[in-house]
Amino acid sequence: MPDQTKLDFILSVLRELHPYEEINEDTELINSGLLDSLSILFVISQIEEHFNIEISEDFVQPQYFSSPLNIVELVQLCSS
Repeated sequence: MPDQTKLDFILSVLRELHPYEEINEDTELINSGLLDSLSILFVISQIEEHFNIEISEDFVQPQYFSSPLNIVELVQLCSS
């Protein structure tokens, strides 16, 4: 089960990027076009600042940003 606090924050960042889209924990972000390379960089900067972590460029890959749940898993990986 994902950390609800992390998921809520990530959903708020994604909804800030796309206020008129319905985004939930399972929303496909890459294939739907909701996230592109620039918006991924924005999401990363928000996550790094909020959680005081560093996301290595090794993790800047589509599979880690394909859904909000996958982004939560990435945050957990980088936090440990």
